[in-house]
Amino acid sequence: MVDFDIRKLESGDIEKIIDIRNKYLLQFYPEKVFDIDGYREFVDNSLVDVSQMFLVITSEKNVIGYIWCEVGFESSKGLIHEFEIIKEYRGLGYGKALIDFAEKEMALRGAKTVFVNCREKDADMLLLFQSKEYHVQSRTLEKVFGQKNSSMFDIEEDGDATKF
Repeated sequence: MVDFDIRKLESGDIEKIIDIRNKYLLQFYPEKVFDIDGYREFVDNSLVDVSQMFLVITSEKNVIGYIWCEVGFESSKGLIHEFEIIKEYRGLGYGKALIDFAEKEMALRGAKTVFVNCREKDADMLLLFQSKEYHVQSRTLEKVFGQKNSSMFDIEEDGDATKF
């Protein structure tokens, strides 16, 4: 493993994070429409939101992965929303190092338990987190309505949700 650095996201990293997310994460959600501008704004706002934590891992000054965590969404719980390492750097210890760093940061912020959103289709990610002593607690089920939206409700033209 080549030398690496883990640090908080900086504004200059946002486009690289979006590139990584588009290339690797969204392959598991081909039917979803990705609002790049909305995500860019959210990540930018996270620079000042203390409950959100974006960390990047760099090798030779290039961003090779990131993790997005939240602490305090339910008292002393931490949540890993997104985690990605560029394919060429997988299996070399970078992912484990990034997870270790994020766990320490979440513990410093009061997290006693950490949950991770792990896509069942992503076997490599599932195995990585299981190697870090994470255990499957539940499965999330999804049903997509229509082509353009994944809302739980069908929205009528007047804006009201269809009654059950």
